Amino acid sequence: MVNIAELIIQDIFQTERLRLNLLSNSDVAFVQELTNTKAWLKFIGDRGTATISGTENYIEKIEQNPNCKFWKVSLLENDLPIGLITLIKRDYLDDVDIGFAFLPQFCKKGYAFEGSKIVLDEIAQQSKVSGICGITNQENISSIKLLKKLGLTNHSTIKVEEEILDVYSVLINDLYQ
Repeated sequence: MVNIAELIIQDIFQTERLRLNLLSNSDVAFVQELTNTKAWLKFIGDRGTATISGTENYIEKIEQNPNCKFWKVSLLENDLPIGLITLIKRDYLDDVDIGFAFLPQFCKKGYAFEGSKIVLDEIAQQSKVSGICGITNQENISSIKLLKKLGLTNHSTIKVEEEILDVYSVLINDLYQ
């Protein structure tokens, strides 16, 4: 099984418009805001972050899990946090799962693509995984469009905790042909 901690050398990424930093307990206010948005609650689910202590516990759980990494995505120009890019190795998936979530006012501006792409590029350079996947609720049209734009295609449908999810995937070598 792939250990996410072995995949990414960099804890910080930078693009033309964005900076990605590993999530930390100093990000509590931002994480609480993001994880309680309408889209997060509908498509990702309640993570017990309605309170500061619940949010602190959520971040601590992420930090202690060797099978996931979360990057806070901030605008380069003013360091304003706008979203998250995630990598998670889930027991029920063969490949590493890339995910993304952004505050509503920063959606549909290319930020999720830009942040996800730099993480995918790093994974591809390391050649430690053969494929990458993304899972999404079938109603989450924005995520489906982004997964397709990143080069992933619908692979299968699975049921997880009573929810039907589409699995999009791609072989790493196919991303860069």
